[in-house]
Amino acid sequence: TGTLRATSEWRTGQSASSLAGLLVPAGTPPGSYRLITGLYDSTTGSRLATTGGDYVDLGMVTVEQPLPAR
Repeated sequence: TGTLRATSEWRTGQSASSLAGLLVPAGTPPGSYRLITGLYDSTTGSRLATTGGDYVDLGMVTVEQPLPAR
């Protein structure tokens, strides 16, 4: 929606999207990896339920061999 709202203001059935970067640690072997994420209650630290359990499967990502330094 283009507006910022605290998660405490979210309502059931409402959707939201967010962009985030992912840093791959040096030395990670090339290959395919499943990427999952979860949401946590900031007060209790417990993982929140989603429509698919307690995590969201973001799909597969591919880590490629780094290019040689020039």
